[in-house]
Amino acid sequence: MRLSDLPIGTKVKDPETTYYGVPIVFQVAAKNHEGYPDNSVTLITEKIITLKVIDAKEPSNSDSYRRTNGNNRYLHSNIRQWLNKDIESWYEPQHETDEPPNTNGVNYNPYDSECGFLTNFSLDFKKQILTTNLTVVKNTATDGGGSETLQDKVFLLSNTEVGLANENNIAEGSLLELFTTANASRQALPTTEAVVNSNYATSSLTNSNPWHWFLRTPVAGQSYGMRAVNSSGVLTNTSSSAGQYGVRPALNLPSDIKIYDNPDIDGVYILDTRLAEISLPQGDIGVKTTKNNLLTYSITTKDEMSEVVEKVNEKIVGRKNLANGEETQINLTEEQWDKIKYGKYAPNWNNIIPEFDATSFQYFNNSYAEDRASLVVFDEGEAGGYVPVTPNKKYCFRFTHFSDDINLDFYVSSGTYLDVVYEEVKSHVNERINLNTGKSLENNFKEYTFVPKSNYVFIKFSAWGNYDEASIMYMSLVNSFIDNTLAIEMGDYKWEYTFDKRLADGANIHEIVKATKDANEIVLPTKKAKIAEAIGEDAHVEDSLEELANKILRYASGTCTSSTATLQFQYAGTTGAVNLRFVEITDIPFIPSKITLSFKNSAGTIVYKTYYEEDNDPFYPKTIKLSSYQSTSQTSVTTYNLKGDALNAVVSENLVRLPVNVGGNATGTWEAWGRNDTSV
Repeated sequence: MRLSDLPIGTKVKDPETTYYGVPIVFQVAAKNHEGYPDNSVTLITEKIITLKVIDAKEPSNSDSYRRTNGNNRYLHSNIRQWLNKDIESWYEPQHETDEPPNTNGVNYNPYDSECGFLTNFSLDFKKQILTTNLTVVKNTATDGGGSETLQDKVFLLSNTEVGLANENNIAEGSLLELFTTANASRQALPTTEAVVNSNYATSSLTNSNPWHWFLRTPVAGQSYGMRAVNSSGVLTNTSSSAGQYGVRPALNLPSDIKIYDNPDIDGVYILDTRLAEISLPQGDIGVKTTKNNLLTYSITTKDEMSEVVEKVNEKIVGRKNLANGEETQINLTEEQWDKIKYGKYAPNWNNIIPEFDATSFQYFNNSYAEDRASLVVFDEGEAGGYVPVTPNKKYCFRFTHFSDDINLDFYVSSGTYLDVVYEEVKSHVNERINLNTGKSLENNFKEYTFVPKSNYVFIKFSAWGNYDEASIMYMSLVNSFIDNTLAIEMGDYKWEYTFDKRLADGANIHEIVKATKDANEIVLPTKKAKIAEAIGEDAHVEDSLEELANKILRYASGTCTSSTATLQFQYAGTTGAVNLRFVEITDIPFIPSKITLSFKNSAGTIVYKTYYEEDNDPFYPKTIKLSSYQSTSQTSVTTYNLKGDALNAVVSENLVRLPVNVGGNATGTWEAWGRNDTSV
C-alpha cells in the first residue's frame, strides 16, 4: 500500500521520527494539492506537539513593537529556522537586529538550546521531505504589504489553507482537504508531552482540551502580531513572542512512499520511509556448511550507493562497491570460516566484563601493564594474573597480538586451588597456544573458551625467541554468548542475519574435531544449565549429558491383576515371612524408585494399597508397606512392613513383583516413578 492510498485524515507515523521521546503522529491533510509538489501527500501533525514563540523580541529593532513583541515576518522568524534545521546549534541571525528565542526574548518556552526540529527525524524520512513553495503575506505596517514566496521543507499552515479568511484579501495557497469552514475541523489537542514540557501552565492547558495553535500568517496591519487558531477553531491573533501558543508542523512527502498494511493498536499506519532495501529479509538464514555463498543479496536504493561492508560476528570479511540492484555473494576465506564457532553461538564481544583488569597481573620479568586492557611482554618475558570468575559458568577470553615475528605462549589454568602460586600453576595448565605472528592486525587474535571449576583462573603469557620487539596484547573477557551473526552495512543502513554453522558432508577429521570442541564449549554449557535447572537439586551443570539423562524423573502407569497363588515375603524388622498374593509387572520402561498399587473392594469403601519406595524408611532403605484405607472414616491402617529386595519381592529392569493384601484375580492400578540411574 502507498501513502496516496490512505484517505484524508488517516493517521501515520514513522516510529523512528520522534519529538519529546515519542513518535510524531501525522494526519493526511491533502493529496497532490494545488501549488504543492507534484505527486505529493501533505501531512500535518495530528496534535499540537509543542508550545513555541514565532519570533523573539528584538531590543535593537527600530520598530518599538518589535522591540517588545517580536517580528511577524515569517521569512525571518525563529520558528521557520528551527523547523528546517538539522543541526544542534540551529540559530543564525536572519537580519541585523534578529535575536534567538532565549529566556530574555520570549514570554514563555524558550527553545534556543533545543536541537533543530529535523534532528528528531529518521534519516530516510528527512531525505524524502519535499521542498514546498509557500505564499506568505507581508504586513503593511513595516514590510510593504503584498506577499512573498518562500521555499521550505517543514512549515506552518496559513489562514487560507485551514479555511479562514484571507489576510488583507491575499490568498496564501488554497484550502487543504482536511479542513472545512467548520470550526471543529481546526480544533486540536496538545500532546501530553507538549503540556508537560511547557513552562506556561493554566488549568485549561491539558491533553484533553483543545488549545491555540499558530499559523504562518501575520496580522496585516501590525509589525508583531501573528494569526492563530484558538481553542474553539476560530481565527485569533497574538504577539510573535507569546510562547503560550502551540505549533502543528506540516510537510509534503512523495505519494509513492510505502505504508505497512495494518495500523497499530491506536489506528496509526506505519510509514515505510526506507530509501535502501535489501533483497533478503533480515533474520535467521539457517544452516551453513561451507565458506562459499554464505548469502546472496542485492541492494536497491532511491539514494546514492556507497561502500558495502560485510561482517561476520562483528569482524569485517569484505568490502564492496556495488551498483544499484547488483547481485553479489558473501564468500569467506578459509581463515575467516575457521574463526566462526560451529553451532549458532558466538561470544558477545559487545558485552565485555568491565572488571577485567590487566594491571592486576603479576610481572615476572620484562613485562608491564600499559593500561587496564593491555599487557606488554618483551622477549624472554612473562606475565600472569588471577582473574575472578564464577564457577561452572562459561567464559571466553580474547587477546589481540600486535607484534610481528615473535613467539608467544599462552596458558590458562582453572585449577581448584585458590592459593596456587606461580610454580604450582605449571602443573595445572590445561591449554597452551603457540602463536607465530606476522598476520594482519585485524585478524590476529585468539579466543579461548573455558568453564572454570573455581572462583579464579590463572592466565599467563610468555614471549620467547631472539627478538628485540615487545609483544602487546589487548585483552578482554566475556561470559555472554549470542548467535553467529552476519551483517551487511551501507552508510547508515545495517541488515542483520543469524546462522548455524554445521559440518559439511565429507568433513575431514580436523573439522570434525573443531566442531566437537566448539559444541562442547558453547552449545552444551548453555543447554546443560537449562537441563540441570529443570531436573532439580540432584542435577549439576558439571554432570555429563549421560549423567543428566539418568537423573530425569520418569513416570508410568497401568492396570494389574492379583495372583491366585501366594508367595512368601520377608518382614522388614525380622527374619520372619508372610504368605501373600502378589502382582507382577513387566512393562515399566525404567527401574522404579517408587511404586504404588491400588485395589478397591466390591463396595468401593476400602482401598488396599501397596507402597514401595527407596530411601524412605530409615530402618530399612527399600521398604514395602501394605495398608488399607477406609473411605467412610478416612483412616489408613498399615498392615505389613516388608523388605522390597528379599525373598520373592523384586524391583528390577525387567520385573516388578510386589505383595498385595487382596483376594485372587482382583483388578487394580499401578503407578511408578523413577530414573534411569538407580543410584539416585
